[in-house]
Amino acid sequence: MTGGKFCGRNQTYHIYFYARLDQGFTATVDGNKAALSFKSSQKSISEAFTVSMSVGLSYVSVDNAQENLQQESANLTFDTAKANAAATWNKRLNAIQVAGGSDTDRQKFYTALYHAFLAPSVFSDVNGEYLGFDGSIQNAGTNRIQYTTFSSWDIYRSLIPLRALLYPQEVGDMMQSLVNDANQCGGTFPKWIEGNTNINVMPGDSVPIIIAQSYLYGATGFDAKSALDVMQNTQNGSAVACKNVATAPGLSDYHTLGYLPINDPNIKIGTQTAGFADSGGGETSTTLEYAATDFAVSRFAQQLGVSDAAQKALGYSKNWQNLINPAATTVNGQAFAQLQSRNLNGTWVPYASGIVQHTGYIEGNAEQYTWMVPFNIGGLLTTLGGDQAVINRLDKFTQYLNSGAESPYLYIGNEPSFATPWIYNWTSQPAKTQALVHRIYEEQFAATPSGLPGNDDEGAMSGWLVWASLGLYPEIPAVPGFTLTSPVFTHAAIRLGNGATLTIDADGPQNTYIQSVSVNGSSYNSTWLPLNAIKNGGSVKFALVNAATGWGGQVSGPNAAPSFAAP
Repeated sequence: MTGGKFCGRNQTYHIYFYARLDQGFTATVDGNKAALSFKSSQKSISEAFTVSMSVGLSYVSVDNAQENLQQESANLTFDTAKANAAATWNKRLNAIQVAGGSDTDRQKFYTALYHAFLAPSVFSDVNGEYLGFDGSIQNAGTNRIQYTTFSSWDIYRSLIPLRALLYPQEVGDMMQSLVNDANQCGGTFPKWIEGNTNINVMPGDSVPIIIAQSYLYGATGFDAKSALDVMQNTQNGSAVACKNVATAPGLSDYHTLGYLPINDPNIKIGTQTAGFADSGGGETSTTLEYAATDFAVSRFAQQLGVSDAAQKALGYSKNWQNLINPAATTVNGQAFAQLQSRNLNGTWVPYASGIVQHTGYIEGNAEQYTWMVPFNIGGLLTTLGGDQAVINRLDKFTQYLNSGAESPYLYIGNEPSFATPWIYNWTSQPAKTQALVHRIYEEQFAATPSGLPGNDDEGAMSGWLVWASLGLYPEIPAVPGFTLTSPVFTHAAIRLGNGATLTIDADGPQNTYIQSVSVNGSSYNSTWLPLNAIKNGGSVKFALVNAATGWGGQVSGPNAAPSFAAP
């Protein structure tokens, strides 16, 4: 069979199958259709007649599909396969055990956790073979699995840190899969991976963030040095495309101008998505994505001890500032700093209506993307006028929780807004993050078939809910740690991939606001919890009340919520 053509692209791949049935049949083939006929011993049409079929799949060959079937399920009955699946999922979902909350809370949580494990997916066969990005048959080896289905733009924000913490060995194989892909594909990472195809469907160069996140959150079982080499080769322009898809289009302008200009004929981002307000090519939102990638690469390089690469990438990460116009609009006679698209000659692209600007954005607008600087929140807050100005602006921005791409309000149903609800934690009023996350949890997520505020995008949306339910969020790309909010459950036990257990307890989880927090038995006043404090297990305890408190407001010193400023 043929798969592919994701999001209307033309890339395809083959899927081979081998099916075994427990009843004899005759087959009639007509073109690409086959009809199977069975001879039944039943005496009347009302009697049940059951045919059991088991199927092996492979992306390599029919022979491999047959071998996969033989090795994995040769002697399984339907009932045994069903029982095995239930036991496997039960074990996996028990990686996090929660207690308290309502039945609906637990349904929402475990549905989200289940969704979080659906991708990436296994690509290699039981003999290790898989179809490489160069079209040849490769072998992952006896001790590794090759993975596919990486929705990189979506999953770097919340999903990958969760997976890396819980199953680091598995995620290590996923990251090695990406390194293998790059080595087979011109020395640069693919963008959106389905099968062995590379699809240019979303802005930015997000695979380096996935890799950096994984490594910093404990999934180190891959060739990290080779991964950094690939990142640097892309950054310096020696590797630019994988399967004729540019990894980072416009990178030269980004480096020399400090931003991607609108309507530059040399930039073909090609990421427009039907149904969203993206009349431009996504240059402005892509600039922010590149800056986020640079920051993540800087942290990854620093962790590997390559300080010159770390400083170079950290310097590029400041480019977001070049698209913040300090007087973009005027509101009630006051200048209003905001993200704004720029032309090649440096002039600003006019706003279409008020503070909504669509030109240059993918799946969002100027106000929504203004907040997407999770790697330098302190710098963003200063740029936007300081503590009270930011609080006032966020208050207005979050009046509506899921407004879509054409309104200047929060759009929690899409990834660029995932980190925004937590920004109050960098102000004097973190209680507003607690209230806002609670509102989103209650109003935007439900235990129904349509219970998500947007596309789950390979579990990205569900990953956000898992973290919010636990009272944690990995806000800063490639900085291992969490910003805090009030948990949903009385108790949660998280079985970390290193064998340790982290417990999270909440006294009064029916309440919204944090009165106090203790970490490993000691009082804790910061909204930021570094991973080092709990990576070998420990306890976090929350005392919650039903009225806002001043807990966590602008803590200074070593426990302060971090904000990285580029040189």
